[in-house]
Formats: sequence, C-alpha cells, structure tokens
Amino acid sequence: MKYIFDIDIVQPGMRLYESVLDPNSNVVLIAANTILTQNHIDILKRRGILELSINLTNEEKQKYQYDHNVIPTVSTSIVKNTSAVLKSINGIKPLNDKSIQEVINCAQKIVNSIMMDNNFIYKLTDYKINNEMAEHSIRTATYAVALARTYNNNLKDLKDSERQKRTISLENIALSALLHDIGKLCVNDNVRLGINEYMTLGPNFPTITEEKCKDLRDNYDQAFNPYYGYNILHDNRLISPEVKVTVLLSGEDNAGYGPLKVQNSLKFKNSIAKHIVAAKIINLCSRFDEFMIDNIKDEITLENAYEGFRNLFTKEMFEDYFLEYFINSIPLYPLGTKVLLHGAINGYAIVVETFTDKLNYSKPKLITIPERQLIDLRFIQNTTIKQVIGDEVRMYELLINAYQNDEQNMKSK
Repeated sequence: MKYIFDIDIVQPGMRLYESVLDPNSNVVLIAANTILTQNHIDILKRRGILELSINLTNEEKQKYQYDHNVIPTVSTSIVKNTSAVLKSINGIKPLNDKSIQEVINCAQKIVNSIMMDNNFIYKLTDYKINNEMAEHSIRTATYAVALARTYNNNLKDLKDSERQKRTISLENIALSALLHDIGKLCVNDNVRLGINEYMTLGPNFPTITEEKCKDLRDNYDQAFNPYYGYNILHDNRLISPEVKVTVLLSGEDNAGYGPLKVQNSLKFKNSIAKHIVAAKIINLCSRFDEFMIDNIKDEITLENAYEGFRNLFTKEMFEDYFLEYFINSIPLYPLGTKVLLHGAINGYAIVVETFTDKLNYSKPKLITIPERQLIDLRFIQNTTIKQVIGDEVRMYELLINAYQNDEQNMKSK
C-alpha cells in the first residue's frame, strides 16, 4: 500500500512505491520497488527531494509507527513546499496560472493529509520557529480544513438539497486560507499600483466607495488587507468566485465588511451564506494561530495558551456551536491519539475520552500500553503528556472496546 513519507523520516530498508524523478530533468533517479539504503536517502536529500512514496503492508506500517514512532504522513515537506510557493508570490508580477496551480496543489495536499491522519495538525504547531506569514497561512489552512470538516459532518441530518447547499468545499477553504493574507503584499507601493482596477462592491460594503478605492490605491490601509487580496486574485481564472469572496470576507471586522458584519445583511447573507461560514472559520482559525504565536513563550505551555484562547471566545464574536466545533476539530489530544506520558506514570497510552469543559479539556482519559490501565489525568498528580506520537485507532479497537465494555458492566452491577 502506498504511503507518503517525509524524507527526513524515511529509513533504510523501506521499499519505494513509485520511481523518484529529478525535479529539474524528470530523469529517474531511483526506480520503483527499490529497497532504500542510507546512501540512497542521502543522495535524494542532496537533490532537494522532500518526500517519497513508500510501499508498506499494514503490518509494516504498524511496525514503523509504533516501534519507531514514524508516522507515514507528509508533514515537513508540505510545510516546506507550501511555504516556498507562498513566498514566491511577491505581488510585483501578476499572478500566473503556474503559481496559482502550485498553491492549489498545496491546498489539496493539506486536505488529503488531514483526511488520512487526524493528528496532522500537531506537525504544524512549532510556534517558536514557524511564525512567518507563510507558516501562519499554512497553519490557518490546516485548522480551517479540520473545522470545516466537523461543520460538514454536522449537516448529515439535513435534507440532501439543503446539505449540498451548505456543505463547504475542503479544497476551497484550504485555498482561501492559504491566500487569506495575500493582501498584505499591498504594503508595497508597486504591488498596490500594479493592480489593474480596484473593485467597488456596492451597497453591501458601504465603506468601499469609489473614493475609498482611490484612497486605498494611493495609501496602504492594513484594515483592508482582505479587500487588497480580493483585487489581487480577481482576474485569475483558476481561482473560483467562492474562494475570492471567502478571502474578501475572512478579514477582521474593523474595516466594516468582515463576516460578522456581512451576516447582518439578510439579502447578502442568503446569496452567499456558505461563503460567510467559510470566512468565519478562517477568521477564527487565523485569530487562534495569532493568539498562539503571541502567547507561547518558553514558560507557557501549549495547553495553557490553548485554554487562554478558548477563554477569550465570546458569543459576540461567534455562535456557540463554533466553539463546540472548534474544540472537537482542533483538540489537543483527539480520540485514538497515542501519547508518551512523563512523571508519576511513564510510558505510552491511547486517548479514549476527551473533555470539553474549560478546566479539564487538556487532561483526557487514557489507557496505558500494554498494561491496559485506565488513567484519568484530571486526578493523577505529576503526570503530563510529554509527546504526541500519532493515531491508529483501529490497532487498538479491541483495547478501547474492552474499556467501554468494562464501564457498561460496572454500571449494570
């Protein structure tokens, strides 16, 4: 079975699924089905190859994931590739089809990775290092896809026609999130003046008059970054209208046209209701990432920063259900997560129950491996989750089912 690995975690003895091509000449460097040696891996790294397709049986996958803590999911290579693609868009030159297609491909990879591995979000949260605009957009896209996926899943009880009307395209929201800050390029006078024609948007956006358009062209206004982004993207034929409008609406509300203001216009809301929800999701995820960047210091843990953001969440900003979706979509420790414990209890464990209250959400229930001991971190002193390893719920289905059956038996007695 084919799995995509970052080259940094490929190990000697793994078998290639597909041939590796030179990125410049398309010449075959190593043929499919080759068993890799350390020399192969070193050569490919020097050639700038970031990821490899590896052929693994289910047994081999479990062996690598649990014996060596190797997760067969692209992470580093997506960050590097996407970051390079976003940084190559400088706004001085008009967006061409090639550059936009590269961003679209990156958005698709993010979606595919989240669909394959719910813990993909953990591989993008090194806030002490990755706090440039490109990395911020990548994390925002990752969070937004996870949140939109939960939103879509909660539409399952609607009639087919209504569900289709409300369902958010994961590819579109990933692309919108990757591009949501592209308007910041207009801080450069040449970029701003290079836009062919600034769009006026009519009565739904009263702050953007023809006079304001002229002023925005002459004088950069950070509050209108989404509007700048909309104008940069407007003429590109590969970007759908849905993505362009989502980028426009995803900005902060202080310019008077963000998703929280637009939703008050019933006429406008009915015509692009799905776009408004997508924009809210991106807005929320962007704020979350910015909050984490600002608050994670050496002395502040990820858990504390996460709780701090959730405590700032208010009804005035977003509806209650968005917080519930956010907690379920972007949890610290999803169900089935394999973690490494440190402290009074050491070793590996699987998360079998998470919490949604403010005080205890970062302290899940776990079952230790292989002892099968049930642990509730709320009541265990001096034990913390040191590292997230990965998820493979199916491998431990029997163990989790046994725990649930034990609970039911206890209740029946």
